[in-house]
Amino acid sequence: MVLCCAIVLAPSLANRDASLERDVRSGEQVHWEPREVQRLMRSLDEIPDVSQAAELAQVVHSECSKLALDPLYAIAVMKVESNFRADAVSPRGAVGLMQVRSDAARSVGRVGRERSVNVRALADPRTNVSVGLRYLQRLEREFDDRATALAAYNCGPSRVRRTLARGRRLPRVYADRVLSTYAALRRPDDG
Repeated sequence: MVLCCAIVLAPSLANRDASLERDVRSGEQVHWEPREVQRLMRSLDEIPDVSQAAELAQVVHSECSKLALDPLYAIAVMKVESNFRADAVSPRGAVGLMQVRSDAARSVGRVGRERSVNVRALADPRTNVSVGLRYLQRLEREFDDRATALAAYNCGPSRVRRTLARGRRLPRVYADRVLSTYAALRRPDDG
């Protein structure tokens, strides 16, 4: 494994899931990042605080690894949902980076050591990303295609089921925005 030197990060969150080679010592003020996290940081270049971008990249890398999801897909959802604002709150009560509502969090169930997730916990970026991605993954298993799952993520699975049962078309604006953002993130750098 090839490792690269990175910036100083808060030890509580940074580098939690990265591993070091046996002969490398990190010390308290130096942290190392796997190349995958550095690649994700390039996708988060809109975040002005580099340490926040690094922490978010590590959270996304860790959670997506656990769930076998493409981290660029997760980043695309965050971009559309909150524009990477961890403190975002919608008029309907959706919170954080992934804009998770408390009812969606309850439907996902247990996350980590917590038996349930409350609204205050959803303000924590790690919890928010973890719950949001688990909820999105559950919707992708429930619905036939990614666009329908994204519509359910945006307006709720009950509303999507009712719309489909009535033979009506689902709104595509949200899904198209996420999918086009995802496609743009997946394009190789031109430079």
